[in-house]
Amino acid sequence: MVRKLKQSLDQTECPPGTCLTQKQFGELLGIPKSTINDWYHGNLAPQIRYFLCALERLPEVARTALLRELCRECPRLDHPRLSQDPETIALLKTVLAQPVGLTLIRGDRDDLRSCLITASRFT
Repeated sequence: MVRKLKQSLDQTECPPGTCLTQKQFGELLGIPKSTINDWYHGNLAPQIRYFLCALERLPEVARTALLRELCRECPRLDHPRLSQDPETIALLKTVLAQPVGLTLIRGDRDDLRSCLITASRFT
């Protein structure tokens, strides 16, 4: 199950032909690499297994509705809140691809700055 989740995240988060390392996978989820390693090799925490068993008992429509309610929005650079200016996003992607540098993000609204910072974190 964890391997399937990672494969799905690889397809979403990485350029074609690449994948997240276990360390990046842990950083993305906000948990230590050692926990990811345990999960990856079959030592999934019982609470997670119980939660998944409960989800399996729900009809698909109810399960999907619950997951939509529980999951937070995950901003991406192609998010509608950011994608009004494709030229700026392309420039930002170029800047983020640089091996070193300092990027300052300014804007009127905290939520938009946070969205942009979050979206660019794993780019």
